[in-house]
Amino acid sequence: MLKLNTHALISRYSTLQWCLIAIVLFILSKVTQIFWLDPLYVKSQFPVNFFVGQTTFNALQLKSYYAILVELGTLNKYLIVQLADYVFMLTVFISHLSLMIAAYKILPNINLLKKITWAMIFISPMAAGFDALENIVSFFMIANPLNFSNWLVYPYSSFASIKFIIFAITYLWALLAIIIKIIDIIYQVIHSFLNRKKINVI
Repeated sequence: MLKLNTHALISRYSTLQWCLIAIVLFILSKVTQIFWLDPLYVKSQFPVNFFVGQTTFNALQLKSYYAILVELGTLNKYLIVQLADYVFMLTVFISHLSLMIAAYKILPNINLLKKITWAMIFISPMAAGFDALENIVSFFMIANPLNFSNWLVYPYSSFASIKFIIFAITYLWALLAIIIKIIDIIYQVIHSFLNRKKINVI
């Protein structure tokens, strides 16, 4: 059923339409991050960037970050960032889904490429899911920022690390799909030119 629904979704729009949808949603996601989520994060005065703070795997280090927020009185602002992140997650979900569908549509009909991209259609949006799980764990830590159970840092940083890995794979695969498409177009143009030249010679 899921496979049929996914095929129906892919077939709903043309390749060009999916590419335009992917571009628009990617821009929307980045605008949400750069002009809304990032400024909120800066206002919270968290001492390190998202990546460093979320992938520390070190409870004492994370507690030291929270201690700074407690001292500055900005822990509530950091909590707002975590809640606002769910809006960003929604943009990530639809952006990643559309990117991978666009990649699936533009790639030449090579079995391996299609299979990998089909899998990426399901894997890529999971970045939003792992982000959500990471934030859920963070709420337990923020509730007791200086004395939360140390083991909580492991699921927290694990979910964050998986999220960042999926982000990286998604953007790399999208870039690779574009490169492959460009190479395919060049090949088709050269092949067509040589065939016409061969016919003219005959």
